[in-house]
Amino acid sequence: MNPPNESRHCGPYTQIQRQKRRDDVYVMYFEKGMSGLKIAASLGINRNTINEDIKFLTSQITNKLESHDVNMLLAKKLEMMEVQRQRLLENLESANFEQRLRIEKFVFEIDCKITSLFSKITPVEHPVKSKITPTMLSSLIKSMCYSEIIEHPKFAGVESIRRAIFSITGGIFSLSMEAERMLFSQGLELYVQMKSKPAWVSGSFKNYDLLSFAVAKKVISQKEADKILDDLA
Repeated sequence: MNPPNESRHCGPYTQIQRQKRRDDVYVMYFEKGMSGLKIAASLGINRNTINEDIKFLTSQITNKLESHDVNMLLAKKLEMMEVQRQRLLENLESANFEQRLRIEKFVFEIDCKITSLFSKITPVEHPVKSKITPTMLSSLIKSMCYSEIIEHPKFAGVESIRRAIFSITGGIFSLSMEAERMLFSQGLELYVQMKSKPAWVSGSFKNYDLLSFAVAKKVISQKEADKILDDLA
């Protein structure tokens, strides 16, 4: 016989026990990113029960989102993420090597948690039908070069790139994520900017030369790129 204080492996559960279990599952799955299998092992509860809890919680979140402006909610989350990241980046230049590693790791974790959260609560039955064509991608890159969201297109930080994409794609989160993936798969990662940035450009621990990338992709001409730089001078 199991000790009286040992966790149940199966039902029936009282209403209070079920609510407590679901609260724990919510934190572990949506906030900590744990898998159903790990949650079941951690709580000592049958995996099928945990899977049903995850389905129930996802359904509850989705139903709540249907009565709100989802795009606005996503924008607010991204804005919160940007504020948190910016506070960290303000301390980056004065930090020592170990502190810089911790800051960069925390910034990365913020991105991953937000992406993970919304990928889990976005209804599978409502995928984005639009696909980003090469023409659309070219138009996106050109718009980003002229976007006021990006302070300097030769020193574009990841956060400003993400915000610009989100704005240009009309605030459709899944579409902006697809566009971001396509940008890097097309070679933007090769244009990491190692040169010193102008003093007036706000900090990011990783910047990209979006302008040279756009010229290489023949989205804009070198003459257009020079004109953009002249306007910023």
